Amino acid sequence: MGDEQEDVAAELVRVREEARAAPVGDAPEPAPPVPRQAVAGRKETLPRAEPAPAPPDATAVNEAWPAETASRSGLLGLVHRVVGRLLGGRFEAQRA
Repeated sequence: MGDEQEDVAAELVRVREEARAAPVGDAPEPAPPVPRQAVAGRKETLPRAEPAPAPPDATAVNEAWPAETASRSGLLGLVHRVVGRLLGGRFEAQRA
């Protein structure tokens, strides 16, 4: 096995010596890229945007299906009415 390693080492030394002796500048340098002419872009005029259509009037639909529930009776109805009177302004603001 020693002779084989010495043969491989000698071959590597020979290849290295040949690579160092070879001239480096054989390949011609590539030409620099040709710069392109600068062209000013033209400004495009966009068409005017159409105004958004007005939303449809939904008062008739809102009146047809009221969101309020029927009034409750008993103690739960009393509590509901008291709380409704206390927070009535806030609820009305959410409905409007």
